[in-house]
Amino acid sequence: IRYLGGLLSAYELSGDPLMLERATELGDWLLPAFATEYGLPVNRYIIGSNPNGGHNGRQSLAEVGSMTLEMTRLSQLTGNEVYFRAAQRALDTLDQHFLPAQEPKDPTLANGPTYRGRLGTLLPAFIDPSFPYNLQGDYTLGGLADSYYEYLIKQAHLTSMSHDQYSRMYREAMDGVLKYLVRPLEVIPGRHDLALLGTMNWGGWQAELQHLACFAGGM
Repeated sequence: IRYLGGLLSAYELSGDPLMLERATELGDWLLPAFATEYGLPVNRYIIGSNPNGGHNGRQSLAEVGSMTLEMTRLSQLTGNEVYFRAAQRALDTLDQHFLPAQEPKDPTLANGPTYRGRLGTLLPAFIDPSFPYNLQGDYTLGGLADSYYEYLIKQAHLTSMSHDQYSRMYREAMDGVLKYLVRPLEVIPGRHDLALLGTMNWGGWQAELQHLACFAGGM
């Protein structure tokens, strides 16, 4: 997102066609990284390789949810939808693939007592699309998850609110944040606009404000 986003920003600020040419070249290099079984880009990608529909393995939510803006903007500037479609497939997986927090009817799918569904509409910092029913771990707006949530509302505005999916996912996620991650901060009498943002896992809630969650106030 830094390299591709930087090139796209440089093009929009300068109008220099070389910047868009280089951004397109980088986008083409990155596209094969999305060629996985569920469309989530691989964690560590060797340019020129192709996953050919292979498994992703365990990935951080931020890494797989943070390409949407840059790939969408590249499609908007070039008129080539291939970049948007790749990022959109990954977002669709995050939206629809992971199971809610309830026991499945077939207990064999749950792999015994290790089954954990998602926490409301949130996703944990690490996910594995091959095990959509096992979502243990930390639920947070901090590191390893931050930019997934941050990008949802930005993507909604980048596409001029033309896709209800992005704003819906954002609203649902924020409902989950308010329900599971936010606690009222009552140290100052008469102030009801202060809250503490924490981390939730299956062991309970923990007061933890990471610097990478600083975007939450603006959202």
